[in-house]
Amino acid sequence: MAPKSGKPKTKAYDYSGLEPGMRVQVEGQDDKVWYAADVLQVSTSKNRNKAPVKISFKGYEGYDEWVGGDRMRSKSLKVVEAAKPRANAKEGQASLRSEVQAAKAELEKKDKNGDYWMEGAAAAQPKSGEQWQKCFEGASAPTSEKPNVYETSAENLDAKFGKTLFGIVHDNTESIAAFVDLQIPAGTSFLVDVGGGKFDSSADWVKKNKGVEEFLVLDPFMRTAEHNHAVQKTITEKGGADVVTSISVLNVVPEVSNRIKHIVLVNHVLKKGSYAFFKVWPGMWPERGTGKESYNEERGIWQANRWAPFFLREVSAVFGRGNVHCDATLNLIVAYKEE
Repeated sequence: MAPKSGKPKTKAYDYSGLEPGMRVQVEGQDDKVWYAADVLQVSTSKNRNKAPVKISFKGYEGYDEWVGGDRMRSKSLKVVEAAKPRANAKEGQASLRSEVQAAKAELEKKDKNGDYWMEGAAAAQPKSGEQWQKCFEGASAPTSEKPNVYETSAENLDAKFGKTLFGIVHDNTESIAAFVDLQIPAGTSFLVDVGGGKFDSSADWVKKNKGVEEFLVLDPFMRTAEHNHAVQKTITEKGGADVVTSISVLNVVPEVSNRIKHIVLVNHVLKKGSYAFFKVWPGMWPERGTGKESYNEERGIWQANRWAPFFLREVSAVFGRGNVHCDATLNLIVAYKEE
């Protein structure tokens, strides 16, 4: 007697490695015995998403059946992380508002007490903080305004979409190149770069080429506390910055709460009636822009691999609807702080 239908599916599976003619094993429901079977068809129809593989049991001629990954064994069948249920729009927005309120309250309390704005940042950001120091050990300050150029590996060029989509990437989201295409308003006197790294190359270039008089960097991980305290004092004395920039920060911070804290700090530093610029690195092929998060364990670096529009909702939650715009081609979000 051929095995009967199996148990309900409890995991998510990737069936892309299965092909007709492959030998697999299929579990029977009643006897829990694994039977040899041949793959006849792999369906991509939504109607068959629970049991997309048609098999024929070896030794049971005529007993063909549609089965799912929960009843199959094969090296070509992969278990993947199941998609998390999506919160509805109202719940998601309420959660963001709560994060924004908490971040603003924390920053206002520090202001009132004269405390350091970025106190506790290292503990709060284990995957987007102090490991950057190691990454830049021995690195030289960039000197060119030209974007870094990244070529797709031969392996990825041979993959699906390799020759049709995975081209050379010119990175306009890092170092001096990130500032070249920014339309910094004329008359900008004071600019603050939040999360601007250890080098002053961008500051020197912007002051020379964009007419900015003073360019300071706030960075809890790549600058000393003494440096950041001095910058915080200058910002406070000046009543805020004319322009604030955030260059490739949002894309390396995995936690929504920490991204919100960063955006709130940008907003806090900025004068009313002024603009903030957020650049976002969408990653490198094949993950580029897919939203498939990646983590380099050796370097300790997390990447969102998302286009700039993904972060619009979070920036809007801080700056307000109608005060945020995006140019996906430039990997850029611009936010306006109301007067």
